[in-house]
Amino acid sequence: MCVIDGFDISTEKGCKEFNDKFTDFKASINKDGSFTLEGLKKQEHLIYYDGEDKMFKTEKVK
Repeated sequence: MCVIDGFDISTEKGCKEFNDKFTDFKASINKDGSFTLEGLKKQEHLIYYDGEDKMFKTEKVK
């Protein structure tokens, strides 16, 4: 399980929903069941881990 802003990118449904919202990244499931998160173009968002909330979050790059 890998959740970013509420989207579990380790599932097909989560990847699709994540990809629909974020056009500067692409989440995908590999044949072996692992997942990949790729940056596609100039990054519009920063993905970071919030240690206090213990979750991954995104922030719009200024």
